[in-house]
Amino acid sequence: KPVFSSVPSKADAKAHLKIGTHRPSLNDCYDCDSEVKVYHAPNGVVDMKTVFEVDGKCFKNAMSTLELVRGGQLMQNPPVFLKSVDDIGGTRQAMAEVESLLDALLH
Repeated sequence: KPVFSSVPSKADAKAHLKIGTHRPSLNDCYDCDSEVKVYHAPNGVVDMKTVFEVDGKCFKNAMSTLELVRGGQLMQNPPVFLKSVDDIGGTRQAMAEVESLLDALLH
């Protein structure tokens, strides 16, 4: 589902947008003159196809959720500590990611 239904402030975008994406074509830019650039928003309609650019990084206007059917619990954007298996401290990062996921699922 979409995170925002209208163009967010820079602070809100940085706090809530978590799913990165490639930079769309400038032809798809709806508002390129503000702190938060807006792509794929025909006629100003902000939906899940909208991409926001903040400080040179692009994010999908989407929220990733995991719903546990039996428990009725909902978890948004599970934390990710391990960006690459080749990272320094990769084992520690993998353990932190697994522990965080288990905490979210069980508590």
